[in-house]
Amino acid sequence: DGYHAMIIELAGRIAKSPPSHCYEMICLAQVAGEASYDVYHDRMKIPSELFAVFGEGYPDQSSLLTAKGELLIDYAWDARVGGWGNTVSDDSGKLFDDRLAGAQAALTKAWDLDHDNAWAAGNMLIVCRGRGDSRAVMEKWFKAAVAADPDAPYAYNQKLEYLEPKWNGSPEEMLGFGRECLASLPADSDRRLTIVEAHCRLSQYVAPDYAFVPQRAYFANS
Repeated sequence: DGYHAMIIELAGRIAKSPPSHCYEMICLAQVAGEASYDVYHDRMKIPSELFAVFGEGYPDQSSLLTAKGELLIDYAWDARVGGWGNTVSDDSGKLFDDRLAGAQAALTKAWDLDHDNAWAAGNMLIVCRGRGDSRAVMEKWFKAAVAADPDAPYAYNQKLEYLEPKWNGSPEEMLGFGRECLASLPADSDRRLTIVEAHCRLSQYVAPDYAFVPQRAYFANS
């Protein structure tokens, strides 16, 4: 409870001197969410009070909505209790969908308010993955994110994860995206290493069951 009060007090101070970047607001909300989950096993209890402190008068509503949207994504995954899609109960699945819908609403509004907000568009890639949205919908948000920030690592990572076989893609699509990044991006862009990340992630599929760390055998045989 002391941690709870400290975060709300900190939010009040920050509201008087707004963060200079969307990421700072996201970090504050994430700290509040983790504390809330640890203390109350409810990720949104403390953040709901935090958002109320900032209120509708807060000058950067786009950042505020982005922070809320990102938290609602985590809140949605909490409903799955770490399970694979085929192990999630109907009730947990509905809760997951409802919370992702809330995240989508917040992030879409954040983007509408500020088309330079790459974090809002980048987080929408996670919503697309969780909802099983079409490739075209995912690509729309990816293009929006990189238009706002051409080197947005978050957007590239989330698109690659969307393309994983366990979600909405295939090995061919992952490698195709990696090769596209290698061929089209500037020589000094770290995003050209997306092809390396694609191979690392694909190596996790070589065992009979999905492995949670890259597997050496994949590289030995490639």
